[in-house]
Formats: sequence, C-alpha cells, structure tokens
Amino acid sequence: MGTRRTTEMLRRQWRIVLALHGTRRGLAPRAIMEKADVRRATLYRDLAFLGEAGVPISQEKVNGESRYSLAGDALPALAPTALQSFALRLAREALEPLAGSSLVRELDSLLGAPTARRGVKPPVKIARRRPPASRNLVAVLERALSSDRRLRIAYRSRSETTLRRRSVDPLEVRLVAGDLYLVAWDHDRRAPRKFKVTRIVEAEILSEKRAHPAVDVDALFEHSVKIWTGQPVDVAIRFPPDLARLAEEHPLVFDQIYDLLPDDSVIVRARVSGLVEVTRWVLGWGAGAEVLEPAALREMVRSELSTALDRYAKGPAGTKEVVSRIVGRGPRTVGSRAARSTP
Repeated sequence: MGTRRTTEMLRRQWRIVLALHGTRRGLAPRAIMEKADVRRATLYRDLAFLGEAGVPISQEKVNGESRYSLAGDALPALAPTALQSFALRLAREALEPLAGSSLVRELDSLLGAPTARRGVKPPVKIARRRPPASRNLVAVLERALSSDRRLRIAYRSRSETTLRRRSVDPLEVRLVAGDLYLVAWDHDRRAPRKFKVTRIVEAEILSEKRAHPAVDVDALFEHSVKIWTGQPVDVAIRFPPDLARLAEEHPLVFDQIYDLLPDDSVIVRARVSGLVEVTRWVLGWGAGAEVLEPAALREMVRSELSTALDRYAKGPAGTKEVVSRIVGRGPRTVGSRAARSTP
C-alpha cells in the first residue's frame, strides 16, 4: 500500500474513533458513517482493523440495532520505553502541519511528560522544510468540519497578489507531501476545489449548515501526483540506465509501471490527473528524463526548458540592484493570519 493511501486510511480511522469518543450509548453504523464521512463497507473494514489493532471498540444490540462505542476504561496504562517515546515524538514532528487539530492535541497531551531516559539520543530526526500553517486556522477548519458549518475564507492563490473571498463547504483537510490543503465545495465556482492552507489569510465559521452536491473526495484525487486534479492521462517517461534505479526511489505515483529496456534504461508509465504536476516532476530530473508521450506533455516540458535556456543565455541582468535593495531594506514584520469563528 502506498504512503498516501496509508495516510488517508489512518486519517479516516481516526475520524471514526473521534465519532465514537464520548458517546454514552454508542452510535449506530449510519450515524458513524455521517460523522466520519465513510461508506458502509469501508466502515466495517475499519472497525475490524481498529479492533485487531487493540482499540477497545464494543458492539451491542439496542432494540435490534447494532451500536458501537469506545470502552475507555479498558485502555491499558501507557508506559513507553525510551525508544517508544522517541517514536511518538517523531510522529508528532511529522504531524506538525496538523498542529491545532484534535489529533495533534491528543498526541501533545500524551507526550506532555518526558519519558525518555537522559543521555539517549533520538535515532531519527525530521528536517523542517516549510513553515506550518497557523494552529488557530487549523483548529477553525476542524471545528467547521465537526459542526457541519460553512466557511468564509480569504485566499491568495500562487499567481495572484489580491485576496479572493470564497464561501465554501469544507469536505476534508488533506496532508500531501508536508503541505496542508482544505478540500471544499466552492459555492462561487459551484465545484469542489482545494486551497493550500498556508495561503488562507482569514477563515470564519458561518451560521449556515453545509449544503452541497455529493462529492467523492477519494475519487477526485485518484490519479493525482500530489494535489492537482484534472482529466486522467497516460504518460511515459524514459530514464537512462544510471537513473533507472532512482526513478523507482522517487516515484511519480505509487502504482506506476516500469518497462526495462535491453540497454538497462527504463520507461516509467503512469496514469496521472492533468499535466501540471507531472511537468514539474519531469523538470526536476533535468536532462535525466525524456517524455515519450503524450505529445502535449512533451511540448510543455520543451517550452519550459526553452524559456529557462533563454533566461540563462541573457545573463543575470539587474541582479546587483535587486540584491542591494533587499539588503538595505532592514528587518520586516510579517503580519499574523486572522482566523476566527462566530459564537
């Protein structure tokens, strides 16, 4: 199972645990399905998996209907070893983009008291590559989802400098390659859209309940390289023998296919959603990757490389002036993101 699918499965199962948490009389399957946004067949598989993993989920019949609940008193006392403590703290570091969510708050509560022995160094560390989203903002998004409310957001896209305000129904918060995205039904566009959370400047929970057409979010991202959605297209990219192994270490998608050629070069074949993200992936290999098909992808890569070559051929004109202005500007204060909810 690919990393992305595993992550989605764990997030879905966590929603089921949250739905059951604190219910005195338990929940019927239909109620769990609505609260956790999960299909019936998937719900029963997840309940079985959670039970096998040691989560104390109990089932009883009430008026002929099955009801599920968490047997909280059956949870064993947790006394982790030093290595187990490091593993939990490593997991916490990996979940930093979700800081402010109930999932991370529970983990923070668990890790509140240091349990590792002094003098033992953690065997693994996580390097920070990007600033996380605002904790307050993540908490607002989660509250909107749990309360089934609509959101009004102010969003700045990658290519725009002005803010755009959107009225959206949140569908889920999705963590992709270290970046957090809000997947929502956009009432202005009348279609599902994804918003990078670090580009959301304001988020306000409205009094209106969510009301939108049904959206299968998993199907929406079925062939995504990361987060981009679009029409599925089959691509083929060739790598020379010295990069064949690296192409497998850094896959385009988890279910790609490898064709080994007689000269030990390899052709990576995959079905992807749109051409934007696969273009970036190919460009990341520099001269090491050659697009064979489709022709549209080959042309997009050729155009990007041609533009870059022209830019380098002209030389770095004006660089000294720009650098001198930046150096002489002095320190700047970055404004904080506003995230609020209605009472």
